[in-house]
Amino acid sequence: LNQESGYWTSSAVEVGLDQARIAERERDKAAEVSACLLDLFAQANPALARGDTLTAQALLDRGAARLTRTLAAQPLVQADLLDVMGTAYERMGQYAAAETQARTALALRVRHLGLADTSVARSRRRVAEAVHWQGRYEEADTLYRAALDALRSSGGRQLAEARTSYGALRADLGDEEQAEYLSRQALTALPPVEGAR
Repeated sequence: LNQESGYWTSSAVEVGLDQARIAERERDKAAEVSACLLDLFAQANPALARGDTLTAQALLDRGAARLTRTLAAQPLVQADLLDVMGTAYERMGQYAAAETQARTALALRVRHLGLADTSVARSRRRVAEAVHWQGRYEEADTLYRAALDALRSSGGRQLAEARTSYGALRADLGDEEQAEYLSRQALTALPPVEGAR
């Protein structure tokens, strides 16, 4: 019994150490992302810009060019920053640039995490959204389906977001029934709100 108890204690310690290492990596990655974003926006500081007026578009373009050079040794940090930049491009209506950022992030994640990782599915959804907003509906449909297939077992917010985005595509295609179904399914993927009845 002691030997068995020692085995379980040892296993629990190993799991705890693994979780601590993962948390530390995520913390370091978040700090690196923050530092890169601060550096990117420091370029807009009038004292450093030397009279140049930088638009949000110009900042993003400069940042995208610098990412490959400065974060080559940290591909997952690079992928996270590409997601942020892709979202910014998307919000400015620059869907082709958003697609470029999303496809690069997807390629980095596939190369370093494999196809089964949920962040790969999230990247695939981001590519699908950028393609969708450019009116390439067939391609977007394929990408959304692949993302949903990969996220189905994980549930949660990512699955809900993928279903919502895919529902928007189905609505754009005139398939209101499927769009409504996906919206309802998105709600069921979200965890219950604490204290709600």
